[in-house]
Amino acid sequence: MKRDTVFLFAVLTLLVWGLFAPDRGLFHDDAAQLSWAQAAAAHPLRGLFEPLGGPTRRLLGVPWLLAWASGTPALVLQALYGACWFATGWILFALVRALFPARRGVAVVAGALALTATSDFLTNAPEATGYSISAFAFLAALLAATRWLAGGPPRTLVFAAVLVNVGVFTTDGLAPAVALTPLFFLAVRGRLDRRVAVAAAAWGLSLVPWAVTFLRFLNDPTSYAAVALRPLGAAERARSTLAIVAHNFSPWRWVWSRPTWFDSPPSLVPPWLYAGAALAGTLLFVRAAFRADAASGDTWSADERGRAVRVGAVALLFLVTTNGAFAGVQFSDVFYRTHLISRVFASLALALATEELARRVPRAPRLTLLLPAVFVGLGVAGGVERQDFYLSTWHRNRNELSSILEEAPGLAPGTSLVLMMVESSPALQATRAPYLAQSWAGLLYGDVSLAWRTFLFLPEHGSACRTEDAGMRCWRSNAERDAVSRGVSPGLLLPWERLVVLVYDPAAWRYRLVPATPDSRPLYDPAARIVDARPAPRTRELLAGDRLLARLLPERPLDRR
Repeated sequence: MKRDTVFLFAVLTLLVWGLFAPDRGLFHDDAAQLSWAQAAAAHPLRGLFEPLGGPTRRLLGVPWLLAWASGTPALVLQALYGACWFATGWILFALVRALFPARRGVAVVAGALALTATSDFLTNAPEATGYSISAFAFLAALLAATRWLAGGPPRTLVFAAVLVNVGVFTTDGLAPAVALTPLFFLAVRGRLDRRVAVAAAAWGLSLVPWAVTFLRFLNDPTSYAAVALRPLGAAERARSTLAIVAHNFSPWRWVWSRPTWFDSPPSLVPPWLYAGAALAGTLLFVRAAFRADAASGDTWSADERGRAVRVGAVALLFLVTTNGAFAGVQFSDVFYRTHLISRVFASLALALATEELARRVPRAPRLTLLLPAVFVGLGVAGGVERQDFYLSTWHRNRNELSSILEEAPGLAPGTSLVLMMVESSPALQATRAPYLAQSWAGLLYGDVSLAWRTFLFLPEHGSACRTEDAGMRCWRSNAERDAVSRGVSPGLLLPWERLVVLVYDPAAWRYRLVPATPDSRPLYDPAARIVDARPAPRTRELLAGDRLLARLLPERPLDRR
């Protein structure tokens, strides 16, 4: 039975994430986080616990440091993501087994649902690895605490405290569930007794350092939270929360009507592969669920049923509060980072609901497996859709990034780089934001310092330059532009004699060298700054083309749609 479960979970992970994992490169903030690891590699011991993106995210950089140290960062990041995805499904299975030892089928259903819950926009993006680590650590902490509540030794409670801190010091998305966890302890025991009180006290005390840091972060007007959180009225927040919660239970949207951030590139994966993967995952799930005696309609004891109702209610509470916390976060309308944590709570609640439905359909209880089977099948198809999206996006981004090295294989020391994107595309370019352009410049040339000498010219974002006799004077926002025009700020002066300018051609998805300035500034001589060089091994790996299954897909020209 255990072997069947491992096989099912491994295949579901492969179908959802791994068909084209070796063929996909980095997406969006993946580059920024790997650039952070590149810089942190100069002081690895300090970098190991250096915050990434927020003061509480002291462990978020670990996967990126490991990937950079490996020399094959793209492949290692994909492998780490896949391992974390599988581990999250498995630990939910283990938690449900501990909660309901005689109901293996419920655990199989819950784990399978978690592995195919592909509701989030970032499903299959390495950037989401930290959220999977947080989800795994939180579920593992609940498992350890459950064993303490069942009479386990004190060390299980210590493990729970350590594990939950691993989760919250990786990402902040767990905050609502962590705060409400004492209700889970009460749901497991069914009464307030000494063990519940001790577990709740130990849990709360262990989180004091994180809680103090997190509250300071939320209240700091200069922090990332101040930028990322949108002020919402009560009605708007309620509507946003309801939309995010409903998305957990709308698997058809994960395949056919997923909201888009930018225009989606043309599909590379043929429809038959979507259907074949979904069918294979569904059949394997139904077979494993039958063998585990899921939805058998067997009568539960009063204690089991009471615990199931209480745990299911807490899971839904975790779900609503976690999604509600993301209601005001930027890009929550496209479900960006909103479901990477909540998916495990939705999976647990749905598995328990399936078992309850089976009890209420005594003549054909197995028919209730149709509910999770639909979620599994559409979830697998949603995972293939994410693989398709990231693969096709990477084909364009790779063409864009490779063109930079084709035009300027190497740069003389001290050279500044300007990437001009006068006309951006409706789809996502790898260098479309100033910080992404800086990150990729450092990664492509293997020079951390180049990130600070790279400027993205993109007027629609307020990032632009004006030409002067001495060079290009640039600013990164409209406010900084106004300060430059008033003489309050000097802006950023890039001397002509140390400058290389590339301009983006949106029709070809590539950069092209600007050999001379329109007004023929004599000091601008890019040929003197460009040197012959071969890309470093890491750069070649980051820009690798299709390695495995993607080679079998029909070739399609780059399309601007």
